[in-house]
Amino acid sequence: MFTQFVFPSGSYKKNISSQTVNKLCRLIRDRKSMEEWIAHDFRRSLTTILTSHDVALHVSEKMLGHSLGGVLEIYNKNEWLPEQQEAYDKWANLILK
Repeated sequence: MFTQFVFPSGSYKKNISSQTVNKLCRLIRDRKSMEEWIAHDFRRSLTTILTSHDVALHVSEKMLGHSLGGVLEIYNKNEWLPEQQEAYDKWANLILK
């Protein structure tokens, strides 16, 4: 079934809750005897890895939905959408290698 969500609920009409994501992460971590990590670590990994592969920091911050803060946020309203698309493509290539 097609859905607009990456992680749909059972009805496919909304996304799964953050509590469900965290429970799934704990389940994976426990079953695989992994060191502790949380779902938020995926966001940290995305920006760290992309900026180490020549994606500009302001682009990775926009990908995470962060505001840029300070004077930059006031004067520059660019969303860098083409750069974000390029960075998402780069991310996909990196994680699918």
